[in-house]
Amino acid sequence: MQVALWLNDEWPVPELVEMHGKLAQAVSDAYRVIRIRGEDDMGGVLLSIGNELMTFQSFRPTFTDPFEVANKSIELLMLKAGADVCCVSDQDRERATAVTLP
Repeated sequence: MQVALWLNDEWPVPELVEMHGKLAQAVSDAYRVIRIRGEDDMGGVLLSIGNELMTFQSFRPTFTDPFEVANKSIELLMLKAGADVCCVSDQDRERATAVTLP
């Protein structure tokens, strides 16, 4: 969901909200599969998410690409975990705390 918030904040076009949600779900699904496979190194997770997203239906409307989304996903995960992440915006720090996971 944090990915959807980022996309909606960066490209606030009502017609894209559904696409942003689908992309965020694709990131979530990819992350879950990658972690089940046993990957726990953030660099490996980053590359794996990017690779998994290569099959996403279309990045064109989102103005992003698989590895931009993977990188932002990792930044948000690290922020959520309390890591000191270099060069992130205050908005990203707020986004990381905006969604509470069950």
